[in-house]
Amino acid sequence: MSCVHGKDPWQSAYDEMRFFQGKSIEGVDTKTLNGKIVCGYQGWFNTPDDGYSLGWKHYSSEVGRRKGQFKPGFSSIEFWPHTSEFPAEALTETKWRKKNGSPAKVFTSTHPGVVMKHFEWMQEYGIEAAFLQRFVGPTVTKSARFRKNNRILDNVRTAANATGRA
Repeated sequence: MSCVHGKDPWQSAYDEMRFFQGKSIEGVDTKTLNGKIVCGYQGWFNTPDDGYSLGWKHYSSEVGRRKGQFKPGFSSIEFWPHTSEFPAEALTETKWRKKNGSPAKVFTSTHPGVVMKHFEWMQEYGIEAAFLQRFVGPTVTKSARFRKNNRILDNVRTAANATGRA
């Protein structure tokens, strides 16, 4: 179990939690869901270099001989994600290659720029609200996942408020 800043990892995770203090713009009426287009948001993709030590979470298989591997022949995604609008620092190179020979990249859901872009797309396409899904089991057993889920929550609150989404 690794420690953040020399503290117990659970205490570090609790210390990072905070109330939303950012700016909000007027947008969707949050008093009701009647007549609204709503989506679910999970934010569950990790890369080995995103700071959470969770590896290729949800890009690779969780079980069996493929567990933790994300390379040609070892993948659990059905479609390659669109990444051209994400910040470069949110992307990680993979062992796959594009037709032009350059490395194919994937995103981490923990980067605020990725979440912001998702919410900008929601705004652009008329999705008015998002339910953030948080899986309790992994969150209560691993401090890294707890920290990651809290980061996603922070990023979602910031992006929703910045784009007027509920």
